[in-house]
Amino acid sequence: MFCSLLLCLSLTMAGQVSHTRPAQSRPAQPVAAADQKDIDAVVAELNATVAKESDVSAQLTALDKSDAELKKSDQAQSDTSQMVQVQLNRLRNETLSAIQARGNAWDVKRQNHINSGCPAEGGRMPVDQANRCNAETDALMAERARILADADSAMKQGAQYESLRNAVSATTLSNAAKEKANNAQRDALNAQKAEMEAAKKRLTARLDGLKKGIDSCAKVLNQRGASCEAIKARCGNIQFDGANTGLSASAYDTPCGAPLAGKPRTGGVTANK
Repeated sequence: MFCSLLLCLSLTMAGQVSHTRPAQSRPAQPVAAADQKDIDAVVAELNATVAKESDVSAQLTALDKSDAELKKSDQAQSDTSQMVQVQLNRLRNETLSAIQARGNAWDVKRQNHINSGCPAEGGRMPVDQANRCNAETDALMAERARILADADSAMKQGAQYESLRNAVSATTLSNAAKEKANNAQRDALNAQKAEMEAAKKRLTARLDGLKKGIDSCAKVLNQRGASCEAIKARCGNIQFDGANTGLSASAYDTPCGAPLAGKPRTGGVTANK
């Protein structure tokens, strides 16, 4: 028995309505907690890496400052060393040489004094001769004292310059050791910085991948009739919290592996047996 056209349409649509989802009922929103935890973990690791890299950069900056100070110190040591050498050469070749010449001249005067009848050990003699000898002796002794004082001053200056030169040598050696340590530390820090740069690239790529994965999952979930395979490929094993009714129908309307609900017909003639 066949029904009329209008009756068949009414019966067909009425029968199919019971198999379609009501407009207000939508698939639940997928719980992305696992993905968000991964993102949070990557962000935390990335931030920690950035902080460590900042610390390494600060240490490298401190090393640069230390090297600049060492360079200034080395230049100061070089200048001081040159000055010391100039002064020592002047003391030996000019000051001490002049003092030695004065001492030699004094020896000649003393000998002439003795030869003139003024014995070195003194003695009794006429008044005029004694007065002359005593005056010459006083002058000779005063000159001798000046020569010895100048010689002592020159020797003290020489000792001071030698001490300064030793200090310069010690500072230069200390600077060289510090520079060597700085270079070793800089190599280690640069190696750490290179590792951190690589880690940042890896973490950034990982973070981008996670974010794109979530976006890709959201897109496929909004595709009506998407297959379980497509959703799993984009979303992995997800769960539903039943909170969102704004998502369109998808494969999660029915358990994976079960046939999808038929798309409702909106027209045509259906036989009703």
